[in-house]
Amino acid sequence: MKQLLRFLLIVTCFCTRSSYAQQVLLEPSYIAPSGYYSYLLKPGVLTELSYKIGFFNGKVNVGLSLGYTVLQPTKDTFRTYGWASGTFEPGYEVIHAYRILAIGVPIEYVPLHNRRVSPVAGCDFYFYILEIAEDDYTQNVGQYYTTGDNFWLEALCPHVGVQYKINDQCIVTSGLGRSISFNGTTYSQAFWKTYISIAYVL
Repeated sequence: MKQLLRFLLIVTCFCTRSSYAQQVLLEPSYIAPSGYYSYLLKPGVLTELSYKIGFFNGKVNVGLSLGYTVLQPTKDTFRTYGWASGTFEPGYEVIHAYRILAIGVPIEYVPLHNRRVSPVAGCDFYFYILEIAEDDYTQNVGQYYTTGDNFWLEALCPHVGVQYKINDQCIVTSGLGRSISFNGTTYSQAFWKTYISIAYVL
């Protein structure tokens, strides 16, 4: 958590003092869970607002982003098991709500940034704040129910795409990424991310 705050502070200082090209972006993306909870959550739309600045003559963009999504549960009752008194006991798990606040540090490389069309590759760092409501029961062990506990996850999202420059002030980028969490207070959550971003160059 401290490392994230320091990194965000450094990026903010660069953004406010930089004389390089700056962009404001709106990025809706379609996310499909593929890790833990993927059997309990439907795909959803993550909407992000980003601010980026360019380095190395505009070939590298670094910035800050803020996004939010609500993934709808399937409401399926998933069969689970627990361990009690030396035996396996049957149980179930149901997700009632899954909300994500995403704080990101997007980093992308645009090798042909001066041309109308260019490939794009990047890797974004995310800090997810999650609110999860669930019902978890195991026979002879007990029942766990919450109306909305808060958790956090750190994640990386490598991605590739294509950028199209409409004019000097409007750029559209689309691509595919995969978010993989590696640290946090709840189960690691992975999802595929298909995105399109619309950037206004300041």
